[in-house]
Amino acid sequence: MDCSLNVMTLNCWGIRIPVLKTPHITERFAAIAELVNRSDYDVIAFQEVFDINDYVHLSCKILDKLPYNHYFDGGFVGSGLCIFSRYPIAETLYQEFPLNGQAHKVLHGDWYASKGCGLAILKVKDMTVNVYTSHMIARYNHLQPFDEYAGHRAVQAFTFSQFVKHTSVSCDAVIVMGDFNTAATETPYRILRSNAVLNDAWLVKNGECADGEGCTSDALHNCFRTNYSSGILPHGERIDYIMYRANERIDLQLFECRVIKDKIPGTNLDYSDHQPVVARMSIKKNITAGQVPMPDSDVRLSCLQELIDTVDKGSARARYSKYFYFVMSLICLMMLLVSRERYLGDFGDTFHTILEIIQGVMAIMATVSIWMSAISSRWEERIYRRQKCDLELLVKGSKLAKVKKFD
Repeated sequence: MDCSLNVMTLNCWGIRIPVLKTPHITERFAAIAELVNRSDYDVIAFQEVFDINDYVHLSCKILDKLPYNHYFDGGFVGSGLCIFSRYPIAETLYQEFPLNGQAHKVLHGDWYASKGCGLAILKVKDMTVNVYTSHMIARYNHLQPFDEYAGHRAVQAFTFSQFVKHTSVSCDAVIVMGDFNTAATETPYRILRSNAVLNDAWLVKNGECADGEGCTSDALHNCFRTNYSSGILPHGERIDYIMYRANERIDLQLFECRVIKDKIPGTNLDYSDHQPVVARMSIKKNITAGQVPMPDSDVRLSCLQELIDTVDKGSARARYSKYFYFVMSLICLMMLLVSRERYLGDFGDTFHTILEIIQGVMAIMATVSIWMSAISSRWEERIYRRQKCDLELLVKGSKLAKVKKFD
């Protein structure tokens, strides 16, 4: 018997932190709950629900539709990830990403969110469906050479793909949803699909998007689109995804995948700065269904090599950062010493007050620089080194498997 799997993913843009608070947040969350209640979704993955009160509000409002839910809490502000389901949630698991921004870049916020990938194991009749969600690190500069977190995002995509691959062996089907902050042409997207053996629902039903069709972030019609986005992303970009895989002896049919462009009824507001992505599927057991197709070995090898190159660049950036902050710490300490010597002179109260402020700033900068050089950058460099070892082992194994295949 077929079971419906109508799913949706949405980055809710739910930041309530002062200064960073997103516009119309209360109205938008109320409208999101109404959208769910008007629809027939079986599973929903939300990102950027950072305030636990917003999660509780959503849970109460859509309880009749989706009675099972889980919030992946953690970090200073929370991961923002949650899953709502019509089907019972049997187990959950959360894997934090090893690299996730920098603590001293407070306005970026990624480090404080403890980002990672969440898993909810659903019992769908007599089948087990693994539902995954994630929100990978944001891009603060869309020009590739200046994307300081390209290495972090690559490591996150590899971690996510390994997490999906190794936790989905015994389930019947896999659904992966979220805001991955990577385009379909980029390495993180390609490694996620090839290493975890996933189908992109949008590509399966619609093909590549053109002239803004299928774009989920900075879309042309979105009221929260900025002038900055208009300049570098004339049509927006597709970075929110629904991916899936059926394991052995399971039939999973995909009927539709689309992007919701509707405004909140009665207003000119969108539900978020991202567009909701929805897919309609059905799943059933079929003893004649074949095994899961193995990923194309050449494509997988190419992705792994690209990922190693990205990791090498990230490691070089971390190494440069370590030396840069070491020099910065020396300069700040020297300026502190010089200012203390000059403080002995009598130049009046105003000068002394200004000097004390400068000394305070220099002390803070010296402390941050020492921490960045001695701990943070060294930590980052070692994680890159570990990831490269893992990737090289995968490449070696893939090459051996390829050789045996043709023996």
